[in-house]
Amino acid sequence: MTIEELAGVKKETSNYANIQKMRSKILRQGFMRNNDNMQLDKIATISDTDYIDATKIRTINAAWLYFEQTTKHNLVIMNICDDKLTNLLRMQETIKQKMDGVILISDNEKQLVEELNKLVHVYQVEDMNEAVHLAYHIASKEENIVLVSIDDNIEKTKHLSAEFANRVFSL
Repeated sequence: MTIEELAGVKKETSNYANIQKMRSKILRQGFMRNNDNMQLDKIATISDTDYIDATKIRTINAAWLYFEQTTKHNLVIMNICDDKLTNLLRMQETIKQKMDGVILISDNEKQLVEELNKLVHVYQVEDMNEAVHLAYHIASKEENIVLVSIDDNIEKTKHLSAEFANRVFSL
C-alpha cells in the first residue's frame, strides 16, 4: 500500500500536506505501540498541582505521545529550538486540547512565537526561576506543570532539569 493510498487520496491529486499528515499519524501510532522510552519524573505535588520533569522526552513525537496520554491539562515550561518549534506547531489539535499555556524560556523567533500564541497563551521569561514562579501563580488546581526541553544541547537540558527541581523545592 502506498502512502497516497493510506492518505486516502489519488496519486494524481495528492498534495504534499495530506501525505505528510498521514505519515506523521502513522509514525505516531507506531510510536504509541513502542512507548517504552516514556520517562517522566514527578518532582512534587503542591496544592493539587503536579510538577513534572519531562526533559527525557527529546522528540516532538514523544512530546505528542505524552500530551495525548495525559488526562490533565498542562501548563508547559518549554525550552525548544526554532526548528523543533516549527514541528511542534503541527500538533495544533493536541496543543489546543491539552495545553493551557506555554512558558518559553528559550529565545525563539518572534514569528514562531506568534504562531504558537494563536493556539495557546504564551509567556516569555528570562530564566527558570521566573518560569517556575509564574507557573506557580497561574496554574489551576489539578493541572500539570511540565518542563519540556526539546533541544539538541544535552548539557543545557540536564542543567534546566536540575534547576527546575531546585526551584520547585524552593516554592
